[in-house]
Amino acid sequence: MTDNNVFDHIKRALELIPMSASAAAVMRHAEREGFAKGHHGNDILLTPQGERDAFVAGELMTGRICRLLHSPVERCLQTAEQLRAGSGLKSVPQEWMGLRCDAYVTDHNSALDTLTRLVSEDGFYDEFIREMATSGDKIPYPHFKSPLIGTVNMIGHMVASGSSGLCVGVTHDWLVNVAASYVTGIPVARPAYADFLDTLFVWREKKDGCITTKV
Repeated sequence: MTDNNVFDHIKRALELIPMSASAAAVMRHAEREGFAKGHHGNDILLTPQGERDAFVAGELMTGRICRLLHSPVERCLQTAEQLRAGSGLKSVPQEWMGLRCDAYVTDHNSALDTLTRLVSEDGFYDEFIREMATSGDKIPYPHFKSPLIGTVNMIGHMVASGSSGLCVGVTHDWLVNVAASYVTGIPVARPAYADFLDTLFVWREKKDGCITTKV
């Protein structure tokens, strides 16, 4: 079951974000079933508890969500659908490949060897997050973009319209970890890796003619 701290974080963040702000919420999908080491897990679905948790998260976002995007992986669509149901949003969630990993890679098939290592090689996940968190504008792995470009691609796409409201993107743990590391400047370590429904909020406020980005 999702920790209540996740729901508290969502509530606190929404209290800080003005209704008029253009905002992005990069969220890990809800609780899923387990899968074996070395398995990509793209066919693994949410648990019943995960579906309930996503619905509750959606309820907390009632009246705030303007758009829902999701990775093409089924559990991300499931999460987005429950968020939509809980929030009462009328528009259907939209699939975006950037939330699979494409915001950070030049070509998915070419980067697959590196992505496979994330779920199959002991210790590589930690090394990967560390490298992606500290590479800045440098390219850390073949067929990847720099973390700077990848994060700008992902969050920029989510707030591209510049209109007010919260665009929620449902994705996977490493994308949330890398984006959080880059925008905060604080490398994410294992104890703080994104758990189910953990969310990075980024928004723009306009005050006295100046636009400020906040996290």
